[in-house]
Amino acid sequence: MLRSSDVTTNPCDDFYKYACGGWVKNNPIPDGKSMWGTFGKLEHRNQLIIKNVLERSENDLESEAEKKARRYYMSCMDANETIEALGAEPLLDILNKTGGWNISGNFDINKWNLQETLHSLQNRYNMGGLFTWAVGEDDRNSSRHIIQ
Repeated sequence: MLRSSDVTTNPCDDFYKYACGGWVKNNPIPDGKSMWGTFGKLEHRNQLIIKNVLERSENDLESEAEKKARRYYMSCMDANETIEALGAEPLLDILNKTGGWNISGNFDINKWNLQETLHSLQNRYNMGGLFTWAVGEDDRNSSRHIIQ
């Protein structure tokens, strides 16, 4: 607490600077952040630790869980630039499979069916169409759970 405060400031003149001045001076808000505090700093440090572990060689990892986490992480990093090479093709393929899009040039209003599109989005891609549902507390009786 003493390192976070600025005891050179009179608390009657500027209590915030007195209480937090040391923290503000020693922990400037990083670029790209709108605020910075102990939890944000801790989260950032933990993310760096996890990143360093996941970027180690698979031979250096001890558990199967660490190896699986590394494989998953590396699949998102696109190290061999597969995603870059594919470009927009995967998304355009999904658009065509779900009925097309008038901007892409493959949309025909006479062949399009809303029910089939919603069915495909929900069942094939696990994406909600116009609405979603969940189980939650009943607003009228919090001891009950209902579909919302």
